Amino acid sequence: MIGRISRRWVPWLADAGALAISFMIAVIAIRVTGITIPRILTPPGNSESLQFVAYAIAIQYFVFLWEGVYRREVSLLDIHGSRRLLRGITFTTLTLMIVSSLPMFTGMSVGVVLLTGFFSLLITPTFRAILASRKLPQFDRKAEPRELLILGNGTAGQSLLRRVVQDNRKRYKLVGFLENSSERVGQFITTDSLEVRGSAKILGTYDHFDQLTDDRAVDEIWINDPNITQDKLQYLFNSCKTRGIEVSLVPSIGEFPPQTLEVEMLDFIPVLRKKQVKKQPMYEISKRLIDILASGTLLFVMSPLLLSVAFLVRRSSPGPALFRQKRIGLNGKPFTMFKFRTMFTDSNPYSLTPQSSSDQRITKIGKFLRRTSLDELPQLLNVITGEMSLVGPRPEMPFVVDSYNDMERLRLVVKPGITGLWQLSADRTIPIHKNLDYDLFYIQNRSMMLDLTLLWRTLFQSMRGI
Repeated sequence: MIGRISRRWVPWLADAGALAISFMIAVIAIRVTGITIPRILTPPGNSESLQFVAYAIAIQYFVFLWEGVYRREVSLLDIHGSRRLLRGITFTTLTLMIVSSLPMFTGMSVGVVLLTGFFSLLITPTFRAILASRKLPQFDRKAEPRELLILGNGTAGQSLLRRVVQDNRKRYKLVGFLENSSERVGQFITTDSLEVRGSAKILGTYDHFDQLTDDRAVDEIWINDPNITQDKLQYLFNSCKTRGIEVSLVPSIGEFPPQTLEVEMLDFIPVLRKKQVKKQPMYEISKRLIDILASGTLLFVMSPLLLSVAFLVRRSSPGPALFRQKRIGLNGKPFTMFKFRTMFTDSNPYSLTPQSSSDQRITKIGKFLRRTSLDELPQLLNVITGEMSLVGPRPEMPFVVDSYNDMERLRLVVKPGITGLWQLSADRTIPIHKNLDYDLFYIQNRSMMLDLTLLWRTLFQSMRGI
């Protein structure tokens, strides 16, 4: 019981503390700088500050509950959780702006509230990250991982393996795979990620299911085979029912990945169909305006840093500061992408990307630039010209796109970006074209709030090279 209370209230206490600290920093910043504008940017008194913080914490709690910030769900990247938190902080700030205009807060200015909201965007997720990284005392017994067996490699086989391996909560222990054919029995399916490695053996065919589940206490199976027959599926259902094994189906239609499918309810009947990418004119216009304003502002503000990096690149090795490379953009149109040069000039610009920081092609300053992702900053020029966006799938080299199949070419229906789902994942060390699931999810779920969430997450987990 204490454990359940701990898990429920500790996040709220962390969020309350983050809000209080954000307010304190906002007030101190105004007082230290001495910049005041009557009724817009003036520091409140101490007693009024305490009263306002108490109201703010209560309002934030109810807004976070409304937005589902404290909802627990199965997720690795937790993009939906980040989106709810961003909405929660935004609506809390808007509500506090209204509260600050009440007669009881005559000394509270709108500028203090806005600064508090800005600092909350930085401090609240930092507190939550620290909280997640600490092993807080748990008073109830830790649940044992469930023994999982995956039937079929399907279109999502390796993706399922990566999800199980990367799950920080370790809810599943993967027994292995079964396949319909015996051709690959004994082989291993492995992840390509350099950060989170894992593998699972193909233990046999579906005919070995009964024997395997008798020998091992399998708790759950995932069926990931779009070609499985109805008779075999019915047999597996009956066998699992007898053995008390939970069954889950990974939806698929032929070679279409699960990310491209959606369930539509016809009254009480679920119908699985291919999800259509809808045109969103207003979203595209808003996205372009944000790209221009944000990239232009960043180029202006960061110009001293950009010039310093360019100088260091020129000094570290002979050659230009900028590296230019042909990439494929929207609808397959080629463009020249800019980066700070991180390799020696005699390196082949169209060879495969280095997979290790010890690669002899990388310069000394290049290792630092790749590790901090500073080499990506010149792509803001590509965003200004409209060839790229701040958020989107990473652009590929022409020789890779030439080998694309029809499914992989779906990446080209949107403008490529600097940051995105793949760049924030543990699979960013895997070649771009092998991470279609991330890009398909983004393409099917594009929205302004998702873009803002990914940009926000990039502040804390920036694109890392090697």
